[in-house]
Amino acid sequence: MEKERKAILEIEHLHLDYRIGGRFCHAVHDVSLTIHSGEILALVGESGCGKTQTALACMGLQPESAHIGKGKIYFEGRELLSQSKQQWNTLRGKGISMIFQEPMTALNPLVKVGKQIEENGRNHGLGKIQARESTLSMMEKVGLPDVGRLYSSYPHQLSGGMRQRIIIAMALINDPPLLIADEPTTALDVTIQKQIMSLMKTLNKELGTAIMLISHDLGVVSHLCDYVHIMYAGTIVENGPVHMILNKPLHPYTKGLLGSIPSYGKKDQRLDSIAGIVPSLENRPQVGCQFYNRCTQRMASCKNISPHATMRDGHMVACHLYPEEA
Repeated sequence: MEKERKAILEIEHLHLDYRIGGRFCHAVHDVSLTIHSGEILALVGESGCGKTQTALACMGLQPESAHIGKGKIYFEGRELLSQSKQQWNTLRGKGISMIFQEPMTALNPLVKVGKQIEENGRNHGLGKIQARESTLSMMEKVGLPDVGRLYSSYPHQLSGGMRQRIIIAMALINDPPLLIADEPTTALDVTIQKQIMSLMKTLNKELGTAIMLISHDLGVVSHLCDYVHIMYAGTIVENGPVHMILNKPLHPYTKGLLGSIPSYGKKDQRLDSIAGIVPSLENRPQVGCQFYNRCTQRMASCKNISPHATMRDGHMVACHLYPEEA
């Protein structure tokens, strides 16, 4: 009998805006998603699409200038947006951990890496001896060799791949139910990227940690994730199981992202590209499809009518090419 999945993170109709030129401009618009225990879910899109803004809101770390207009975020059934500063400090690192962009600069160059991992455990109730034991154990779990020696090393004495593993160990030292990984392989070479992806998949299965992966790379997502949400200009345009999205993409934006990925099958072909760029916050239309100006399949209705989400081929898509079924 299959074990019942537990909802770890639930985002319901989240709106996050910035006030620019006297009006609120949306960075995140009506985003909903759910991550269950043991799942890896990806948020995918170009830079500026709202992926990191969504993740920061889940950590209570959105900029002070950001305004959450409406929506709810639940962690294990607990509503987060009404949390006090003290409640957030208790939750971060214990319930939810995050690997931020550019993790190579996240380590303190003046403190031994073992002590940095250990400190995160001590901050959430581990005693000195227990914190050291947990640190050494977690360093082994993330695949670091000779952990007794590395414990007393400084960041500059470690390779890029080792430093990334230290960052992951720091994030997991308190066994958080949810890990948010924001572009965790961007600063690494291809070989190390593959090792880190394999490590995250292994830890996900062994520890049961739910993972939200933020990425622009559908190639990485295809090897690592269970579900994927395609995000464009602050909105989710398509989502579903990874194999469905990759094998039968529906939204023109998803097709464009997939068309730009190098593969053996395209050895003698030109890679596709999506014309234009993601619109800035102040230039995003209030109505209509956000992808209108870049879409090669746009219709007259796309400009003035916002598309509604509908189910097609086992997953969700929001596009006028797929009108809502009666």
